[in-house]
Amino acid sequence: MYYFPLTQRLQRLYASNATAKEMRWHVEHDHEDGVMRHCSDVTTWKHFNKTHPSFVTRFECKARISAPMGFNHSVTDNNIHLGQSLSLLTICLLELKQLWEVGVETYDASKKNNFNMRVALLWTISDFPAYSMLSGWSTAGKTACPYCRGDSDAFTLTKGGKQSRFDNHRTFLLANHPFDFNKIAFRKNKITKSAPPILSGEEILEQIEHLGLMCVTDMGANENNSCKAKNTGWKRRSIFWDLPYWSTNMLRHNLDVMHIEKNVFENIFNTVMNVEGKTKDNAKSREDLKEFCHRPELERDMATGKYPKACYTLDKQSKAVLCEWLKNLRFPDGYVSNMGRCIDMRKLKLFGMKSHDCHVFMQRLLPIAFRELLPKNVWQALTELSNFFRELTSTTLREEAMLQLNEEIPIILCKLERIFPPSFFDSMEHLPVHLAYEAWIAGPVQYRWMYPFER
Repeated sequence: MYYFPLTQRLQRLYASNATAKEMRWHVEHDHEDGVMRHCSDVTTWKHFNKTHPSFVTRFECKARISAPMGFNHSVTDNNIHLGQSLSLLTICLLELKQLWEVGVETYDASKKNNFNMRVALLWTISDFPAYSMLSGWSTAGKTACPYCRGDSDAFTLTKGGKQSRFDNHRTFLLANHPFDFNKIAFRKNKITKSAPPILSGEEILEQIEHLGLMCVTDMGANENNSCKAKNTGWKRRSIFWDLPYWSTNMLRHNLDVMHIEKNVFENIFNTVMNVEGKTKDNAKSREDLKEFCHRPELERDMATGKYPKACYTLDKQSKAVLCEWLKNLRFPDGYVSNMGRCIDMRKLKLFGMKSHDCHVFMQRLLPIAFRELLPKNVWQALTELSNFFRELTSTTLREEAMLQLNEEIPIILCKLERIFPPSFFDSMEHLPVHLAYEAWIAGPVQYRWMYPFER
């Protein structure tokens, strides 16, 4: 069962008294200005309604869908989550075009009548590698960020050899912030430019058409794209651009908070615990410090040939205390898995933690776990990041709160840049700078992340 036709799946929801009313809930429920409890309360939804007034003339005849990668048949409120691989996207696209332009006669069990059902795809939900597959933008290398694009200040570490986004966040600060003039804690330069502008769908489509990129389903697409997309972040033309309304959508592909939060937590925890092979603090990263920032206290001692312990790492005794505390920690039933089984008391590290375990640790345990083990400046910056993810993933969001978070997250990342080495900041440590913006225009995260589809 690789693919269930979308039309019949939607018709089945309208055919049942139990679900037909819920398909109209997004219009019939009470709205509160500035408060976002559901996708229908947010800017992207309202923008779509304003741009396509004919689609919302008779609201009971419409449905919005979001499509995550990975096959499933689940329903979240009135959003039908359709998972498919790229080989099935062509079939799905034809169906979506038909449902947008013509519609299909459908019976509403709650109103006891037939109506013409039309459908629109609101956005896709996927992890970061699948983001590239769906959007056509390469999520690897210097231009990995789909928001910063070619304006990214990413660079290659001389010793580490990997891409770093260290000191990529001062451009997102408000004008004349004190960090802008700091040439010691950050890279040895003064920030003079502002954050990259957020392009509209029409502007992005114009870029793609100007390059002459083709969909992967077209004949000769691979050869054409490899030639024309050279030295750009684009790899191909997404098949979704063939939808008549796709370029008018404010948000087409979601950054997945679940995977971003998990990766950020693992990088922090493995570095603080100094886990061999997984820590971002190693000999090569220490050598890169001399070139990219001023941290003489972390440079190699020429007399002994050893590197001094960093303020952001724990000694053996502190690691033992933390692991013992975690091993004996108890949670309410169903709140989190048995974290005690993830503790290796011999090597003093955690292993086998699932995404939800990292989610709970990041938002609830991290401020407590490191409170008495790390210096105040390190603990405070990590706690602020923990609070950011907790507020971001609230079930009810306020627009002014998300705008405030959008101003705070660059400051938090800059504080972390003053502590951790450049090798710590890969693309996953950069993406949180865009998450508050997406929450502001697209609403609660629980409708836009991978938890319902990756168990």
